Amino acid sequence: MTSETEEDFQKRREAIKTQINKLDADVVHNMPEREAFFQEVYNNAKGDAAAVPWAELAAKDKIANWLLENPDHEGRAIDVGCGLGDNAEALSEA
Repeated sequence: MTSETEEDFQKRREAIKTQINKLDADVVHNMPEREAFFQEVYNNAKGDAAAVPWAELAAKDKIANWLLENPDHEGRAIDVGCGLGDNAEALSEA
């Protein structure tokens, strides 16, 4: 079995993004509906990162750069709306 190429991954991601966008196109949700939307996306993903189109599989540039520029930082951090935890993982490692 061969591993998936980056191009194949991106194609799958775009196809899934189209499906997800149809779930709430032109709809304004209340909080419970919004929570249900995100739960549905993550449940349907079943661990497949391509099925969560906003997950970048790496820390956001601003966080990664800040961590590089501030190697001796101390304290705690919280990543609200952490998606697949890419930012949280970088913060934890730092």
